[in-house]
Amino acid sequence: EFLVKSYFRSFKVPCLITRGNNVHGPHQFPEKLIPKFTNQLLNGMKLTLHGDGSNTRIFLHVKDVANAFDT
Repeated sequence: EFLVKSYFRSFKVPCLITRGNNVHGPHQFPEKLIPKFTNQLLNGMKLTLHGDGSNTRIFLHVKDVANAFDT
């Protein structure tokens, strides 16, 4: 991120910086939240929750993120 910012500041190269947190979609690693919960539910297992379960997250599908890049 700092390298991209330095190129922008030095050479005025157009850039886009993203932070791909909470993105889900095909080929996601099985230890990530959505595939992990899906596998646990499909196998009749209890869901693994940390804390009291009150934390929330908003997820974006990988296609939506890719479409945002295509601007």
